[in-house]
Amino acid sequence: MKVTTHIRRSDLALFTMLVTPRLRATYVGIAVLIVFIFGALLWMKGVPTNARSWVAILAGSVGGSIAGIVVGTLISMVTILLSSTAAHGVLGEHEYEILPQGLAERTAANDGISKWSGIQSVQKLGPFICVRISGYLYHLIPRRAFESDAQFRSFYDTAHKAWKGAA
Repeated sequence: MKVTTHIRRSDLALFTMLVTPRLRATYVGIAVLIVFIFGALLWMKGVPTNARSWVAILAGSVGGSIAGIVVGTLISMVTILLSSTAAHGVLGEHEYEILPQGLAERTAANDGISKWSGIQSVQKLGPFICVRISGYLYHLIPRRAFESDAQFRSFYDTAHKAWKGAA
């Protein structure tokens, strides 16, 4: 089973927005920032003497950590979008093929196979089939690469079954 698609910067931006809330690292980062900001506020302002001050410090810690993660994600996304090119095999035409041994990918810069046993997950996320190769490395196959929803589902089902069968 084979599909050819064209990956655009807009795909990378949408994928980042969809995957960030689903990553464990996002919540670990928020928790670490909450603790850091909470400690910094206690150090700067001293130990609160009333409930209102405790709530203000806690709210500031939570709000600041969420804002920090959002800003960090936006900076990361802009960096990725500016550095991604077709010459590096990130943008542009991608051909994906489901083979018994793994998912083959061909681009202007790459020609390789990710073995099913080495793939971390195969899932649908919004308009994408996402094949997670490692922590932050994915193959994205947009819905628009298929002529119908049935073909999209069939490709996903075949890839997911092959991946599960290798586990």
